[in-house]
Amino acid sequence: MKPIYRIAGINVIILIALVVGLASPIAPGRAVARMATTFTVNSLGDSGGGTCDASECTLREAIQAANASPGTDTIAFDIPCLDLPAPVIVPTSPLPTITDPVTIDGTNLAKFRDECPLDVGLDGQNAGAGANGLHITAGNSTVKNLLYILGFGGAGILLEEGGGNLIEQNMITGNGGAGVAVLSGTGNRFRENYIYDNGGLGIDLGNDGPTANDWGDGDGGPNGRQNYPIIASTKRTAANTTVEGTLRSTPNTQFTLEFFSNLVCDDSGYGEGYEPQGSLTVTTDEQGYASFTFVGDSEGRNITATATDPNGNTSEFSPCKPDLVVNSTTDRVDAVQGDGECNTGYEIRPGEPECTLRAAIQEANATSAEDPISFDISATGIPVIRLQGAMNRIVYPVELDATTQ
Repeated sequence: MKPIYRIAGINVIILIALVVGLASPIAPGRAVARMATTFTVNSLGDSGGGTCDASECTLREAIQAANASPGTDTIAFDIPCLDLPAPVIVPTSPLPTITDPVTIDGTNLAKFRDECPLDVGLDGQNAGAGANGLHITAGNSTVKNLLYILGFGGAGILLEEGGGNLIEQNMITGNGGAGVAVLSGTGNRFRENYIYDNGGLGIDLGNDGPTANDWGDGDGGPNGRQNYPIIASTKRTAANTTVEGTLRSTPNTQFTLEFFSNLVCDDSGYGEGYEPQGSLTVTTDEQGYASFTFVGDSEGRNITATATDPNGNTSEFSPCKPDLVVNSTTDRVDAVQGDGECNTGYEIRPGEPECTLRAAIQEANATSAEDPISFDISATGIPVIRLQGAMNRIVYPVELDATTQ
């Protein structure tokens, strides 16, 4: 029989080996896993001098804490509405630049306890001249589900340096600059956002105004200056809206095209994206060319589109394809003929310009392309258009479809 002390000795040796193993240095170049932290905003205030904890955590304090915490943290929100119609944060100065990767999820956890039905909004009216809503240099960050980002003097979201950001399912409106501006970095993906009524472009790669498409899409820069689709035609019926067009970009590559409807085309002639309509994928041929047909719902009008490559580079919005939708029985003329918009200068309701049949024909006559003219007139019974004089002669092809009423 072997002595018992040998068994005890083996136990000691094993214990020493374990201790030595725990004390061993980490191999050079080996990544150290860090625990991600969730910082929960529970206050509509804007103080930034304290810590982000259960007693009070403002968005400003949460950003500061996430910047100081290595790794991809999460900023969540849990704010009861109390007597407010919505939980809206109103910064009194520019928010801190986001310098470390983070996920900002505007979903308000309070709504799951029936303490507030709405997600969190961000209002920049008091943030100072030229302030941006969210300024991200970290890269690999996500901003999603914010009720809105509005009222900032600069861009709603400004991205630079680090790329790989995801901006999805936010409303970005009423900002003085672009809705989303990308100064540098690639792989920034934008999808299912409601971007409209901003002072600059909806999406601006370079923050320098519309970027022209280039043959083969070989240029570089922010998001590789990804080419946008070109919409050739739209046809709206009582059942749906059919959009046809082309994309010219890198050869033999699959792209995701996303389509948007707008109340009116942006003054720049290039789109914003008032309401997402859906998406489809296309693959370019060896010449970098792909045609597409997209069918959306019957409410789709003034259509725009974006293209996103496999690396997550989303383009600017395409030029807007205006719909000539007659919505009035009056006989007023088009205010500015040839501007791509059927608009008499009057409104049938706040924010919706009046388009008469005369104005639609005048606008269709301004371009040689075939234009569809459809009808959407609010009326009891059969709407009757009473002309005040001879109708303008139609000089270019149109498709005038009264069944769309």
